[in-house]
Amino acid sequence: MVSTEDGKAKLNQPWRGAVAFGEVLLAAVAAVVGVLCWHRGVSTMVTPLGPGQPPLVSTIFYADWMAAAIGLVLVATLLVLDALRQTLLAVRTPRRPTPPVYGPCQ
Repeated sequence: MVSTEDGKAKLNQPWRGAVAFGEVLLAAVAAVVGVLCWHRGVSTMVTPLGPGQPPLVSTIFYADWMAAAIGLVLVATLLVLDALRQTLLAVRTPRRPTPPVYGPCQ
């Protein structure tokens, strides 16, 4: 963190907007790759049973592709949350100093 001359950390910094933009781009890529992994992890197998009978349709799930898809979507979600945090820190106005206290409580 960047410190000011009074020793307090300064949170609002404009460069955080660029970091947030980069995180949103990475989240979009992770989400797209996650969807592609999900589609790769599901396949359909059709087995003919015999004459006059409808075929048996089975759906096969591949756990490694499904786990990769879930992990990538989780990473994308965390990146979007952190991008939101970075954006709020980039645009938030600096805090005003606390007003002086007047009266017998000094």
